[in-house]
Amino acid sequence: MIRVPDAPSSLAMIRVPDAPSSLRWALFVCCALLATLVGLVCIASDPASLEREAENGAAEDGEHGPPGWALAAPLAFLDWALAVYATLLDAPRAAACVLSLGLWCPPSYPDASSLVVVKDFWNSKLGQLTIHAGQPWGSEKERGPQFIAISADAAPPPDTVPVYDWWSARQRQLTFHAGEPRPGEERHAVQFFAYPADRSPPWGTVAVYEFSNSKLRHMTVHPGEPWPDETRGEMLFHALPPPEQPHRALSSLATTDRQPSILDHLASDLLLHIFRCVVGNSPDPLIPPCVAAFALTATCRRLHEVLRPALRLLKGRYLGVGALCLKLQLRRRQLHGATLLQPPKAGMPLAASDLASLGRLIEGGSLVALEGLSLYKQHVGGPDMQPVIEALAVAAKRRSSLPRLRALNLGGNSLGDEFCTGFATALCSGAGATAALPALTILDLSSNMITSQGFALIVPALGALGGLRLLSLANNELDDTGLLALLGAASSPGLRSLEVLHLHGNVGISDEGVDALAAALRAGGLPALKTLEMPEQHEEHQAILISCSERKVRCFFW
Repeated sequence: MIRVPDAPSSLAMIRVPDAPSSLRWALFVCCALLATLVGLVCIASDPASLEREAENGAAEDGEHGPPGWALAAPLAFLDWALAVYATLLDAPRAAACVLSLGLWCPPSYPDASSLVVVKDFWNSKLGQLTIHAGQPWGSEKERGPQFIAISADAAPPPDTVPVYDWWSARQRQLTFHAGEPRPGEERHAVQFFAYPADRSPPWGTVAVYEFSNSKLRHMTVHPGEPWPDETRGEMLFHALPPPEQPHRALSSLATTDRQPSILDHLASDLLLHIFRCVVGNSPDPLIPPCVAAFALTATCRRLHEVLRPALRLLKGRYLGVGALCLKLQLRRRQLHGATLLQPPKAGMPLAASDLASLGRLIEGGSLVALEGLSLYKQHVGGPDMQPVIEALAVAAKRRSSLPRLRALNLGGNSLGDEFCTGFATALCSGAGATAALPALTILDLSSNMITSQGFALIVPALGALGGLRLLSLANNELDDTGLLALLGAASSPGLRSLEVLHLHGNVGISDEGVDALAAALRAGGLPALKTLEMPEQHEEHQAILISCSERKVRCFFW
């Protein structure tokens, strides 16, 4: 049984049968065809409206062509079809989001023309942040949008409350909240209207909190998580989420040339927010909720216009993933749940565009089941690998990167020191390197023209990994400086469990570097080391042979 949140009671509990994918597709296609048939019957039942529209070219003064229910009926049926289809694919969140667009729950949002973007401003005179709409007060400096509210000059919709700015003589600062004044506060003007915190808010709104900033010693007001040095206080009210392009998206729908449907009551920013709840900020063509959500755009012309850039982006990514699957010899559904990605030896090497698609899949969390990734001898350079590195960095901050990845083979390429800089940054973007690759035990960086300067950047990140067991640095351009950097982190958590170390092919390592390695082994460094591969010119170096013999480490020279 799957619990579908925010769904009608009749669909609150949906049983997911163990049906084959062909049966699921058949159910979806049947519902979609039924929706189309009902819509055509509804429109055909009112031929006079079609004649009026053909004669006048556009509806005016209440004559809007086909009745609103005739246009909304196909949307309702397709909405149900998408909900059932998404639920059968174990996507309860997508089902809930799509269901919320149905005709049974018409939203009561205000007209888009009455909305304002509330921003925060830095008031240097008071030494605090203020929030309000419009222009800065006095010498304030604008920082950025925080949320969307109803203008103080507009007629307040029902179930909203005015939010005032208050002057606290005791704390000598401005506060912003609804309701009664707090002790020592003096009420000023209404800044905007919002939805109260003590009632159930409309779907799609965000909670706005008051935060105490210990560094600046004043109160801040914004949605989301606390900023640095902040402690979350009480919830003040609910508002619409902040837009990316507020002035372009806030437009009224009062002059449409047909009967407005349910979706027409939503502002453009809210439409984008609803679909981002389903598909995320990075549309992933491998996720069924993404495909289902974008299929809904075919039912509403305005919805299609709002999401046209996202549709174009999704199409490009869909084609990019198709090209990647072709070179990996996998189907899209196989790629989504794959545990090992390794291009065939006889196949075409991956291009920069393929690595960009791979990076987007990593960033979107589509490869969470991946346990092994091999890009051995793909003839890629540091700039080509940059999308993958940036995706690791972004996903590390979200703690949703590659949680099961145990083996990463990047050997046989030309990554160079430029790769080392980005790789070190990616591993340390989250709370340590374990945020990006928490399960990594095998790392192969052999034959990549990495110098000691570049490798020194990676060493701190390697030391922060959870438990590295094999590290291959063979056939690079390391010298004594790189070897000493590795030995300096030999007692770190990430290298304490290292069992296999490949250093052969690095002709820049001299006898002094080998002596330092031998001394580190005698002192107990790299305590779990079992296999060591060294450059062949040190085959008769007695110090390393004796140290390996005492530690029972198998030593090979190549």
